Amino acid sequence: MSGVGFSAPGKVLLVGGYLVLDRAYCGYVLSLSARMYCKLEASDQEEIRVRSPQFLDAEWTFKVTEIGLESVSGPNNVFISTALKVAAAYLGSWSKLTGVDITIYSDRGFQSQDRSGTEQFPYYGKKISDVPKTGLGSSAALTSSLMTCLMSYYGKMDILGNSDDYEIVHKLSQLSHCLAQGKIGSGFDVASAVFGSIKYRRFEPEHLQDALNMAAGSFQDFSESVQRLAKSSWRLDKNSCGVPKGLRLMLGDVKGGSETPKMVSKVLEWRKSDPNSTELWEKLDKSNMVVLEALGALNDMSVADESRYLADLLACTGSLDANNAVGEQLRVLRHEFLRIRELLRQMGSLSGVPIEPVEQTQLLDRLNKVPGIIGGVVPGAGGNDAVVVIVLDELVNEIKESTKDIGELEWLDVYEESHGLVQFQPGDLAVDV
Repeated sequence: MSGVGFSAPGKVLLVGGYLVLDRAYCGYVLSLSARMYCKLEASDQEEIRVRSPQFLDAEWTFKVTEIGLESVSGPNNVFISTALKVAAAYLGSWSKLTGVDITIYSDRGFQSQDRSGTEQFPYYGKKISDVPKTGLGSSAALTSSLMTCLMSYYGKMDILGNSDDYEIVHKLSQLSHCLAQGKIGSGFDVASAVFGSIKYRRFEPEHLQDALNMAAGSFQDFSESVQRLAKSSWRLDKNSCGVPKGLRLMLGDVKGGSETPKMVSKVLEWRKSDPNSTELWEKLDKSNMVVLEALGALNDMSVADESRYLADLLACTGSLDANNAVGEQLRVLRHEFLRIRELLRQMGSLSGVPIEPVEQTQLLDRLNKVPGIIGGVVPGAGGNDAVVVIVLDELVNEIKESTKDIGELEWLDVYEESHGLVQFQPGDLAVDV
C-alpha cells in the first residue's frame, strides 16, 4: 500500500451542552461540511514526517526507536504524538511504525479569519496557536482522520467496509483524544467525526480509564490495555440524525473563542455542590428532548409526504404562524430554543460560567427577529464560539443580506453534512498553499 487518505468532519452540538457528559442524558450532534483531511504516503526515509502546510512552523519529524518515539524536529503537538503512540500500542510494537509522510489540511471553517478569500485551504502565515478557532471540533477531527490513516496503513484495516474495524478506530480515536487532553470528556466530538450526525449518548468513562492509567507506565502494559480496550463492548448510542429537508444550519462566527475545559470544569463543580442543580438539568433535558422530537417529526413528515411537507414549509416563509403541521413544529422549535437559552443562562449565573455571554444574548435576540430564522443557541459549552441558528433554506440569501451590518458576525461557509469518515486517494489532494 503506497498511501491512504481520510477526512473527518467538524461538529456542532445543537442541544445537550453539559448534559451530554452524563450518560443519563443525550445530545444532538450535527457533523459539518468543514473537514480535516489527512493523507499518509509511503516514504523511503526512516522517520515519520508530519506537516500542516497552512500554518507557520507546522512540521514535525519523529524517529521511531525500540523504546519509543523520539521528536527530531518541530514544536510539540500532543495530538499527533499521542495518536502515533496509541497506534503503536494497538499494533503491539513501535517497530510497526515505518517511515511515512503525513500531510494534514484544515478546511477554512475551522479558523476565524477574513472571509474575503475563497480557498478551501488558505495559508494563514501564522503558527497554529496564533490562529483563533471557531469551536467546530478541529482537534477531534484531526485525531480521528489521523488515527484512521494509521490503522488503515499500518493495521491493514478496512475501516469503511468492516464494521468491527470501524468501531475499533472510534475507540482508539476516543482514547487518543482523551490522552492528549488529559481527561475523559463526553466523546461526542470524536463520535461525530467518525460516525457523522448522531443522537448521542456517551459511553461509560470506565472503558478508557485503564488505558489512561497505563499510558505513563511500560509500553507493554499500555499496549495490552489498548488491545483490551479495542476488544471491549461499549454501550454507546449513536443513532443517525440530521437537519430536516428545507431547513438549514447556519453558523455565525463572532471571532471570539472559549476555554471549554475550564468552563466545563466549573459547571461540574457547581453541579456537585448544588443540590438543586439536578432540577435545572432535568428542565433542560426536557426542552432538549422536545427539540429532538420536533426535528424528528419534521423529518418523518418529509418522508411520509414530501410534496405536502414542502408546500407547508413554503407557506412558512411568509410567517411561522402558518396554520399547518410544519408551522406547528417550527413554532415548537422556536419556543424550546428560547427556553433552552433561558435555562443555560440560569446555569451560567449559578455556576459563574459565561455560557451565554451578554454579547451572545444580544446577538441571538437580534437574529431571532430576522425573517426565516427559526431559532438558535450558543452551541456546546457556550461562550464566545460561533452561534448556530436553524433557518428556512428558501430564505438564506435574504438572511445574509439583512444581517450584513451586525458587528463582528460572519456567516461561515459551512453546512450540515451528515456523514462521518470519508476515504480519498492521496493523489486527489494535491494542494499548493
